[in-house]
Amino acid sequence: MGKLDASEFINKVFNFVDKSLHGMVYFTEELVAIMCSDAPHSCAREVYLNYVKLVLSVFYVVCQSLGELRHLVCTLAHCCTLLLED
Repeated sequence: MGKLDASEFINKVFNFVDKSLHGMVYFTEELVAIMCSDAPHSCAREVYLNYVKLVLSVFYVVCQSLGELRHLVCTLAHCCTLLLED
């Protein structure tokens, strides 16, 4: 994955606008498409797509909120880039 600079990370984490309506349920494919639109420009689309699918396979069972899942994906992506830098 490519690196996220601090401003891009802060923008992604704190400026999410939840595209869902109250009580709206998305299929997994729809969630993947929405979350892939948040991919950093420095990251290959296929890599980010697989990453989003992996995160959803683990966390979708316990959390189905689009806003929370987007926040989780972005936060974990940033943490992974920090770990890979070392």
